[in-house]
Amino acid sequence: MAICIILFDYINKLNEKKSFESKILKYDFKWFGLGMAFILILWLPYFLRYFPGLTTTDSNIQIYESLGINNFTDHHPIVHTLLISIFIKLGKAVNNLEFGVALYTIFQMIVMSAIFSYTVCYMAKKKIPLVVRILSLLFFALYPIHALFSQIMWKDIIFGGMILLFTIQTYEFITRKNEKNYLFLIGYTLIVIGTILFRQNGIYVVILMFIIMLITCKKKWKQVLITFGIAIVFCFGLKQIIFKALNVKKGEIREALSIPMQQIARVVKYHEAELSQDEIDEIHKFIKADNIGERYTATIADNIKDVFDSEAFLNNKGEFINLWLKLLVKHPKSYLEAFFSNNYGYYYTDVKRLGC
Repeated sequence: MAICIILFDYINKLNEKKSFESKILKYDFKWFGLGMAFILILWLPYFLRYFPGLTTTDSNIQIYESLGINNFTDHHPIVHTLLISIFIKLGKAVNNLEFGVALYTIFQMIVMSAIFSYTVCYMAKKKIPLVVRILSLLFFALYPIHALFSQIMWKDIIFGGMILLFTIQTYEFITRKNEKNYLFLIGYTLIVIGTILFRQNGIYVVILMFIIMLITCKKKWKQVLITFGIAIVFCFGLKQIIFKALNVKKGEIREALSIPMQQIARVVKYHEAELSQDEIDEIHKFIKADNIGERYTATIADNIKDVFDSEAFLNNKGEFINLWLKLLVKHPKSYLEAFFSNNYGYYYTDVKRLGC
């Protein structure tokens, strides 16, 4: 995100010297609507191909919660689950759940195409060259990953859109003059709220940026404090209300420990002979499996998560942390490999071909 902000600033400075302003893809509602329609039309074949939409294991869990088959949990963002439930219940009302999934897919396509179109129009506001704006629009509309992701009922899709908006508006906040534009501040606050609510770890992104902006935006520190403060307090308050109203159960702590578990499991797989018996006993105290090395899969944590003892961790947090740190010192390379192997899909799109 920081790289994007620096890039925006660099391009903006390059174009400040130019008086030329294109009449195409301008920063106005007309071109925003046309860009959005253009993207949706080029995404339409994907909608027809994958009708009514694509679901994953995660989204199926959310659908079960929406239907009352499973109890609500915060394993996935509860706000996103409630959003899914709106469309699923509409499908249930006409006795056709596929209809509900299709409605959600259409909704998500509209949201993502709107965010992408806004991004292109924002480039016009910053006087980025027309050729770059056209190429960006074509990239959003024609790159298969964007079209395919718009069909998937998954929390990361809308969250990805929120991160893009958060990046753009954070740049706008930092670079605009020190004027009190309350409409902009309200909009920015809503985007911060969306970033927090649509993914569990969105709060870490927001808190980190909050600290950075408090330090760097000294003339606007009050606006930063109020904007982020309202967003954070509102999200925590809303979650408390929703949790009590729907009797939402807390998800297991192991969901937050995927990477540490994977790192320990990778050490077992490739360095078991170097481990002492005490270290092996400590590992088995938390990971309840005799074949940890065989279970370890570099690209997904589920195999290890399934045998992780959350209760043992909650009762012995200090011991787990000491174990993790001890193995980190001895095998830092394996820890790095475990981290990047588990996340390489974010850096390399052809994930099925990469061996780990």
